Amino acid sequence: MKYKFMLTLCTIALLFGCKPNEGNSNEGKIIELVNKWNKAHNDKSIGSFDELYASEVQFYLKKLPKNECLEEKLNLFKRYPDFFQQITRNIEVEKLPDNQYKAIFVKSVTVKQDTKDYPSYLVFDDKWNIVIESDMVTEARGGKRKEENIIASTPKNYGKSFIKGANNGVTVDYKQASDGTTYKPSFPESIISPNIIQVFFNQVSLDLKAEYQNGQRVQLPYKFDLGYDRTDLEIVTEKQSNKYFIGQYDFDSDRIDEIIFAVQDNTEADNGISVSIIKYFPPSSESNINRKENWELIGCFSAGLLSPCEGVIKDKSIRFDRGVRGFYYEWTYVKGKFIDTGDY
Repeated sequence: MKYKFMLTLCTIALLFGCKPNEGNSNEGKIIELVNKWNKAHNDKSIGSFDELYASEVQFYLKKLPKNECLEEKLNLFKRYPDFFQQITRNIEVEKLPDNQYKAIFVKSVTVKQDTKDYPSYLVFDDKWNIVIESDMVTEARGGKRKEENIIASTPKNYGKSFIKGANNGVTVDYKQASDGTTYKPSFPESIISPNIIQVFFNQVSLDLKAEYQNGQRVQLPYKFDLGYDRTDLEIVTEKQSNKYFIGQYDFDSDRIDEIIFAVQDNTEADNGISVSIIKYFPPSSESNINRKENWELIGCFSAGLLSPCEGVIKDKSIRFDRGVRGFYYEWTYVKGKFIDTGDY
């Protein structure tokens, strides 16, 4: 009789799909995946991220295909070779609709010997792939992009340009840049070129990306020496008083304008402008669009100024007047690079 009773219970369990401790089992699986995700950061393992991510991810408030998420991680590790993170508190798991699970935790990130805690979360789909990755700090700082915020020539609602003489130039403030600004460059119709360039906040800094008509995007190189708030030793951030400029100018007379990306820092301690000049080498075919070698940082310089805080482009040079006895900073394009031709 006892045997028949146990057999009946098993039959009922099978009929109604009961799985003992399924919730605990799934929670354990999610915790295991979160730990794998954390380890992938410290191992710099792009292959592990490839296994973890779904084909499309809401990545810090931006919807990206998997390959771009992998590129974001690769760029993060290149920018910060000493990047290290660990999960410092228990991982909480929540069951969501559509068989999704949300893992909530605190990650402690160390960069350049500075450590900061980020309340974070991951969402997994029913195939155990990550479909959302984010943290509260990035979201609070406006990590999203506004795709509708498209600018070409300087419209009325954008700031006065602090780089004079550029083509198609625009100036935006910190909020417009961090929320996401989409710039429409001007290139010859005869070459393969991006139709937009995007500026947006990505986890730890501003990103500059070129996007082509087929949707492929490439990160553009730039470097600023000014415009960063370093009062918090745990993390360096862009100053919210910054203004940013993006425009074009043909310094090398090849009929393809270079991209000018600049920051104006008007704070008393760091009053000045930092500029990056990026040259575009058009690919011969669309299959080579995503080659990073298509873009080269050919100029990177900063000028500490008094007043006015602006630069002027003329011929092959960009000059910044110091406002003191006629002295000036100046860089001139000569044989593939910019050289210092200033008098200061």
